[in-house]
Amino acid sequence: MWKTEGGFAGLRGRKMQKEQDAAERRQEEPAECIAEWTTEETPHGIAELPCGSYLWKEIQVPSGFVSHDPVPVTVTDRPELQKFEMKEDHTRVEVEKYCLENGKDSADGEVPVAGAGFTLYPAKLDASGAVCRDENGHPLYVEDLPVAHWTTDDGTTYQEFPAAFEAMYLEHGAKPGSSVAWNDGADLYRAVYESEWQKELLHPQDSKQTVYTYRTEGGARIRIGVTKEQDPLADHLFRFEYQFEWQQLPKVNAYACTYLTASGLTTCRPVPAMCWWKRKYRLGLPVRKRFWLR
Repeated sequence: MWKTEGGFAGLRGRKMQKEQDAAERRQEEPAECIAEWTTEETPHGIAELPCGSYLWKEIQVPSGFVSHDPVPVTVTDRPELQKFEMKEDHTRVEVEKYCLENGKDSADGEVPVAGAGFTLYPAKLDASGAVCRDENGHPLYVEDLPVAHWTTDDGTTYQEFPAAFEAMYLEHGAKPGSSVAWNDGADLYRAVYESEWQKELLHPQDSKQTVYTYRTEGGARIRIGVTKEQDPLADHLFRFEYQFEWQQLPKVNAYACTYLTASGLTTCRPVPAMCWWKRKYRLGLPVRKRFWLR
């Protein structure tokens, strides 16, 4: 049994009656507990499990992750290894800084603002888990424990990177020593190959995905997911996904990260249910008050 896209979640397998349908399986609480374990980096194996129908239920998740619906599992009478997968899911937050086209009404257009600095802080919580506030009702945060810093982008810095990378990849591939150069209209940028890893396939029919990391001359990391299409009739042989200025957030949890999307939005995932965001700077614009997302 394999918990993918993350780990260290508490799981419990419970035996079910074959005649129960999927809806009943989610609501029913069977009495018999077959096994209970905490996930690790490798799949969890159960030997000599009797044939039959079971319910694989997640009972605890790491901070920033959300519980998966119970997964019905049917063990059949055959000698080969039977594999089951539970997809990981987590919280996601996207942050955008923009100004209004006419300064008043968003219906007239929102213009992305580049160069605004932000810092992410953990919230101050009381013993019951509620947010602490000052005498004016403003939320409090742990000021000496910043989690991440980033500067907003208007979507132009990396706009030409995908075309440059894909042209290089389709002709030469991505390998040690390779680099990608692109121009945003004002400046010339260059990123060099840093590393790669392949997602382990649970099923032979799964699409092969390789994640490449390139580093810019300024030290920013760019992660590119390249998936080979399985459909021979697909318009393109490969599918590309991009995460610009990718950075890990070890102070949140072992899996948290933040990055810029191709459209210039800052994405954080997975993050705890409550975090504080504080505006740092932006020349020509006032510093805004702190606010929180839940």
